[in-house]
Amino acid sequence: IHAAFGSRENLVREVFAANARALRAIGNTSPTDLPEALIFWQRFLLERPGGMRATLWEALDPPAGRLPGADERRALWRTAVDSLEEMQRRGLLRPGLDARYLQLALVSLTLMPAALPQMAQLVTGLSPSDPRFREGQDTFLRALGLLLAPRP
Repeated sequence: IHAAFGSRENLVREVFAANARALRAIGNTSPTDLPEALIFWQRFLLERPGGMRATLWEALDPPAGRLPGADERRALWRTAVDSLEEMQRRGLLRPGLDARYLQLALVSLTLMPAALPQMAQLVTGLSPSDPRFREGQDTFLRALGLLLAPRP
C-alpha cells in the first residue's frame, strides 16, 4: 500500500475516486422504475466490491479530520436522494417517505451482499456470486420495490 499509494488514506481516496468515476460514467442509465433500479444497483455493487470494502475499512478506522472526497461523495448521494424525491413527485414512489432515509435503507439492502458476502451466504446458503443468489435477490428486490409504489 505504501509503495503504491503512499498511505492507506491515499489508497482509500483512490478507490473512492474510481467509484465516483464509475458512477458518473453510468450517469442516467439507472432505471427510473424502482424495482429495476434496485436490481441495477445491486449488480453495480456486486461487480465493484472494492468500493464497499473501502467504505467498511473507513468505518472501522476513520481517518482523522475530513473524510476523503467528502464533498463529491455527498453530492453523489444528494443526486440519489433527489432522484427518489422526483419519483415521489411523479407518483412512482409512495409519498410521505423521507427520501434521505429511504435512500439509506435502499443502499443497505443492495450493499450488504457486496460488503458482507459471508453474511449473505450464511443467511441464504448461497454466495452472492452464485446465479441462484442473484435470481432470488432480484425477485426479492422487485417485490420490495413494488411495495414502495403508491397504492392505487
